[in-house]
Amino acid sequence: VIADAGSDAETITESLEMPPESIFVFAASAAAVPGGVDYVYGTGYALANSADEIILRTSEGATIDRVDYTGSWTTAGVSIALSGDALASDNADLANWCDGVGTYGVASNLGTPGVANPVCD
Repeated sequence: VIADAGSDAETITESLEMPPESIFVFAASAAAVPGGVDYVYGTGYALANSADEIILRTSEGATIDRVDYTGSWTTAGVSIALSGDALASDNADLANWCDGVGTYGVASNLGTPGVANPVCD
């Protein structure tokens, strides 16, 4: 299940394999990401631009991982990325995140879907 601390939640009913050190693209729309996505989530889950949570949990409710972000983490219109040299266990520390720099898609979105994140300065 991917959820936030409120009412947003998406239960993934298919088997998804994510090998260690792999890149997995999870998006609201397959069309938004050139090269495609590994999983498109439905309308039950949405990311807020200013502040939200991303919580991965088992169907039984046990939290696998969680990151909470606020408006101070973001620049308007720019994605944020976990530094390419950080581990998932480092994702709760704002110092390990930076603005997306690579452009993709027709709207000149900033981010790195499908490729490794750059190392933050």
